[in-house]
Amino acid sequence: MRKKIYFYLFLIVGILVVAEGIIIVSLYSKLRRVNEKVDSYVESLNFILREGGGFRFGRAREYINPEHFAIKHMAEVLKNPEEIYVFCAHEVHYNPTTTEDNIYDYHILMEARESNCVGHANLLCSLLRARGFGNEHCRVIYGSILIEGKRVNHAWVKLFWDDKWIILDSTNFTPIRDFGSWTRDEFYHTYKVIPVFEYNDDFSNFRVFE
Repeated sequence: MRKKIYFYLFLIVGILVVAEGIIIVSLYSKLRRVNEKVDSYVESLNFILREGGGFRFGRAREYINPEHFAIKHMAEVLKNPEEIYVFCAHEVHYNPTTTEDNIYDYHILMEARESNCVGHANLLCSLLRARGFGNEHCRVIYGSILIEGKRVNHAWVKLFWDDKWIILDSTNFTPIRDFGSWTRDEFYHTYKVIPVFEYNDDFSNFRVFE
């Protein structure tokens, strides 16, 4: 009888030790993932602060403007989101050294037909908003991506389409693909994306990624 008691006591102690070990390993794994996220976030922020990214918070509300007359006019011409994407991808030249006016002033941007990635993303998002997409379903993402082994700043659009989030990048900085062919997970995996913040025209969805 005593042997059975000892056996069960040792069994219970063994189970408790194993359970405690599993909990410790699980907590360690979670802590490591949190540290990796923090490191990635800090790395991306430092990169943007060091290199500059063309984003000025003081003028952030002017970035996406679906009510601008040039945007409203073009949105009437372009009948659906695919036409909007094709227009931005093929009719607006990608110029990473563009002037600030080609980012902030849509009248100038539409005449010049060129801008950097931020201008492309803001224009694309503005046109989609003008065509009726809610600001909760259409946002600009700003962060960094890995291209040919180098981490660089970039901006793109995240659109909720056909019951899923898709990525629209109208620059030729990444290969231009058909509308809807980039899922969010595929884009993020391919370019080892580190998103830093996202925003829409009323900033109700502005947030810094954790």
